Amino acid sequence: MYLGRLLVWLVLLSSGALVAAGQVPKENNPGAGSQVAEAPAVYFGPFKINCDRPKDFEKFDYFILGYNEDDDARRDNRDALAPDVQGSVLVRGLLATTRGAQLDFETVKLVEPIPEAEVPGDTAPAKGAAAAAFRPVTLSFSTVETEGVRYAFRGQYMADPVEECGAYTHLRGVLSIYSGGKLVAEEKVSLYRFAFEELKAEDGAQ
Repeated sequence: MYLGRLLVWLVLLSSGALVAAGQVPKENNPGAGSQVAEAPAVYFGPFKINCDRPKDFEKFDYFILGYNEDDDARRDNRDALAPDVQGSVLVRGLLATTRGAQLDFETVKLVEPIPEAEVPGDTAPAKGAAAAAFRPVTLSFSTVETEGVRYAFRGQYMADPVEECGAYTHLRGVLSIYSGGKLVAEEKVSLYRFAFEELKAEDGAQ
């Protein structure tokens, strides 16, 4: 039904495999040292609610977070995934419902805090192990409105995935649904990342 769009996302995300596998020299890339640029597979891909969907969210199926290659001169995604001076990473995405509707993200922010030693004007040396510690990466988005309905999310990636209901939770946050511009439901959710192959298999079965 919408396999074409899914394949576009697959191409965008699979090109990050070289980065995740460490095949791109750090010294030649602005994304070196960035958690997102170093391990894009942790942050990008399709995400579903772990365990049972909360009441009022039965129509939510999954969302996909992806990145743009347009500004990536070397086509290795390090340019595209390197945070700016505010820690923001250039991303895009869409949310799919169980009825097959796809709502593009109207606004989206993936933010990786900048290490203290890298803040402009800060000349303090890195603080050893503390500087290399996991920095909480946050994600927030709001979809376009379709038939009067839009979704929004705000949450944080986990330093270590936690097994729940047979899958590993990678992201926790608050999912909201609006109808006619008014908030109608809001719930705390845990989300797990799953393989694109599963998504294509589901789509092919329709």
